Amino acid sequence: MGAINYAATGLAPGGPEKVSSITPKLILLALSVGVSFAFLEAALRIVDPLPARVRGNTLRLSTNIKVVFENTGIPRMDPKIVVTRNSLGFRGPEMPPDYARKLSVLTVGGSTTECHYISDGGTWPDLLAGRLSTSIPDLWLNNAGLDGHSTFGHSYLLRQVVIPLKPKVVIFLIGINDVGRTTTSISDQALEDCTRCSLGRKLFSLIVENSEVAGTALNLHRAWRAGRRGLTHRVVDLRNSPRKDHVSTPAEITLLHHQHEHALEGYRQRVQRLVGLCRSNGIVPILITQPALFGSGREPVTGIQLDTVVSTDDGLDGLTAWTVLEWYNDVVRETGKAQHVAVVDLAHELPKNFDYFYDFIHYTNKGAAAVAEIVACDLGPYLRKLPR
Repeated sequence: MGAINYAATGLAPGGPEKVSSITPKLILLALSVGVSFAFLEAALRIVDPLPARVRGNTLRLSTNIKVVFENTGIPRMDPKIVVTRNSLGFRGPEMPPDYARKLSVLTVGGSTTECHYISDGGTWPDLLAGRLSTSIPDLWLNNAGLDGHSTFGHSYLLRQVVIPLKPKVVIFLIGINDVGRTTTSISDQALEDCTRCSLGRKLFSLIVENSEVAGTALNLHRAWRAGRRGLTHRVVDLRNSPRKDHVSTPAEITLLHHQHEHALEGYRQRVQRLVGLCRSNGIVPILITQPALFGSGREPVTGIQLDTVVSTDDGLDGLTAWTVLEWYNDVVRETGKAQHVAVVDLAHELPKNFDYFYDFIHYTNKGAAAVAEIVACDLGPYLRKLPR
């Protein structure tokens, strides 16, 4: 009898027997995975150790909570930090009964607006409210900043949360989370509108929106990616920061600008969209440019020359990093001028002072106070004239 040609038959030696022995094991494995998934899903629905602000295409803001945590990682900040969120999911006082008669103001932005590492009462929106309330007694101001959100996420926040509240004014501090961004950011990518998405993407969005396990896994993945891109809060010591031996040449800057052209145009469209969303719903928009510690010149506290300090995970020197951020700030300035929107040029008005920043973009308590002072001086007269 000749040898069997297994390649021709498509069977392996001992095929039927081997398949029959493997099948029960696969069934048992599938059942184990299914039971484990169901158990974990049930557990996460009872106790969610990692509450997420985004689930599927919907914002889920934590409401009526008070978090007190010990600060051991940022030496120049308070040792104990208190963060309270009201019934709206914002930082600030509850909505008053006579809300409709108030000059209601919301501040919208990313981590430099939320100020997660500054206790209640010390964030720049808190201090801004205090400074303005002496001359605007009917003011009600809340901090709607969300750590990590870019202008993509701000659009969803407006549609899903802000517009239904009908505030009189929304102040946007924007820019840093949009640098180089051509798609949704890590923190707000789940908010993408999947109306025109592929069937696979719609199915993925449906699973994430309805499964605690899938949603938690996705948010852990986003946190990991955020860390890799340097979008987390980190302490900066200018005296020991790495330096480059030269700044970028004009030719390198030109090439870099070419690489950012697409992102800048998308950012321009999104800023215009935010303005349009506000105005079409009877809300007065105000724009603020993004300041940073990196840039040019000598920092007065440490005496360090900022130009050559490596200030991004991309290895850009301080002068180049500031040049890039200013391209995005220019979009805000140009949009304000073209759309007749009030602009606070905080990027130019806030000094590059080590006492004001605990890393290259996030404010210390002193920095928050300086921001509030600048914004109050620039906006006070404008806000007092607005109709109630």
